[in-house]
Amino acid sequence: MGKSVKIHHEGQNPKRPFKEMLPNQHRGKGNDAINHPNKNKPSQIDRKEFNKAKKEYWKKEYENK
Repeated sequence: MGKSVKIHHEGQNPKRPFKEMLPNQHRGKGNDAINHPNKNKPSQIDRKEFNKAKKEYWKKEYENK
């Protein structure tokens, strides 16, 4: 079985590229604060658009294999 991989906007900025991260890289000790600098602020991420973009990202990733 493969490893779970999270897709994350660099710096929680929707204009920045996606970054593939293992769960511990995304929210592991010390990483949560680094990867979520805007944690106590309203999100700039449009979740509907983000979910659509993630789906397209994985589709392209799969097609390139």
